[in-house]
Amino acid sequence: MKSIRYRISEVVTYIEILLEKQFILEEPIEKNELELKSLASIACLSSYHFQRCFTSLLELSPFEFIQLLRFKWSASKLLYRSEISITDIAFLCGFESAEGFSRAFKKKFMQSPRTFRQSPDLNSWEILNQTINRIRSKLMNQNSDILDNCLDKRPTVEVVMIEKVRVGVLKHEGSPAQIPLTLRKFIQWRKENKLSPKISRTFNLMYSDPRTTADSEFRMDLCAQIKSELKENLQGIVESTIPSMRCARVDFRGRDSDMASVIDYLYRDWLDTVDELPGEYPLIIERVSFYPDVAEKDAFSKIYLPLK
Repeated sequence: MKSIRYRISEVVTYIEILLEKQFILEEPIEKNELELKSLASIACLSSYHFQRCFTSLLELSPFEFIQLLRFKWSASKLLYRSEISITDIAFLCGFESAEGFSRAFKKKFMQSPRTFRQSPDLNSWEILNQTINRIRSKLMNQNSDILDNCLDKRPTVEVVMIEKVRVGVLKHEGSPAQIPLTLRKFIQWRKENKLSPKISRTFNLMYSDPRTTADSEFRMDLCAQIKSELKENLQGIVESTIPSMRCARVDFRGRDSDMASVIDYLYRDWLDTVDELPGEYPLIIERVSFYPDVAEKDAFSKIYLPLK
C-alpha cells in the first residue's frame, strides 16, 4: 500500500504538471482539475482527510501551494521576460483579471507587478523559492521510495575535449540572492544584440560554491557565445574566450536546486575512481534550456569539470 507521503508527492507532481501545461505551453486547464475533490482523488483519499494530510505534511494547504507556484512563475516572467504584458501574465497564471492578480501579487511580494518588474525587491522572491525548495526536500527526505530511486541513478560521466568559444561575459560578484538582477542585465544585452539562446550558447562559469562561500566573496560569470565584434554596451559585458580543454562532462536535466548533488558526485566520487585531477579553469555549466522557458524539471544543462 502506498504511504501517505507517497500519495501527497503524487498530488504535488500532478499539480506541477498541470500548471506547467498552463504556464509553459499556454494551454488552458479546467478549474475542476485543481479543485480539492480532484486532488483528493489522485491520492485516493476523501477531501477532508486529504486536506488534513497535505497540510500537516507540508505545512500549507493545497490552495496555498498552488498559489506559491503561480507566484513563482509570474515573478519569473516579470523579472526576465519584459516582452510579456502584465495582463497576459495574470491570465496565464489563472487569475480572472489583471486587477485581481495585482492585488494578490502585492500582498505576497509587497510590490505591485509593475514596480516589481521595474525595480524588484528580491527578499520576498528568495523566501518564496526557499519555501518551495523546502517542500520538495521534505517530500524527498520523508519518502524512502523516492529517495532510494534517486540514489540508484548515478550520473554518466564522459571525458571530452571542448572547443574554444568566444563569449561576451557579465561578471557577478556578491550575494547569490542578487543573481536575478545581474541576469536581467545579461538578458537585456542579449536581446539588444539579437543573441537568442537558440543561436548563441549560454554558459555559467562557477568560481565559487554558494553553499560554502561568504556572500561578499561569491563570484560567477554569465556568458553568451559571440561570433562578431563585441559592441560597446551599457550592461558592462566584456569579451573573453572559454579555451579548448579536456573536461569531465555530465548531462543534467532538472532543477537548479538538485544540480549540486551531481556536481558533488563529480568531485567526491568520480575523481576518486579515476586517474584525473581538476584543472585550473573554473567549473563550466552550459545552459541548453532553462526556466521559465521550460519547466524547472525539464531544464537541461551540460556540466563540465576541467581536467589537467
